[in-house]
Amino acid sequence: MPRLRLAPVRSPVLRTILLVWLIIAVSLTHYYALFAQPHSWLLPAIISRPDLVFHLVAFEALALPAFLLWRPAVAVAAGLVALAGMIELLQVAMPEREASFADLAAGGAGIALGALTAIVVLELGVRWAGAFAEAD
Repeated sequence: MPRLRLAPVRSPVLRTILLVWLIIAVSLTHYYALFAQPHSWLLPAIISRPDLVFHLVAFEALALPAFLLWRPAVAVAAGLVALAGMIELLQVAMPEREASFADLAAGGAGIALGALTAIVVLELGVRWAGAFAEAD
């Protein structure tokens, strides 16, 4: 089985868009994780732990541009897991917040989802560029 070697995005325009996306995602994640009121109003009442869904989506939104921009992927994943852990540690010191391993696990699942999405995006980009090269 061939080893998957997908290079990070090289286009300056796409890199700029991804960096802006990442800055916005980091800012929003930190704001909601540390300062905003609990986010149970964002999701229907049928979900018993809406904060887990928030962690999953927030870290997927952080992971996708990070994996598209930088290599090695293991270092990117480690940095994002450290960020998730730092948020949980900061919440320990905040009386209105509650840290949990479930939140950390949901963040890890979001990171994994972001990595898989990045692989799909990069692979589609390679195929798309190859299709245009063949047409020339």
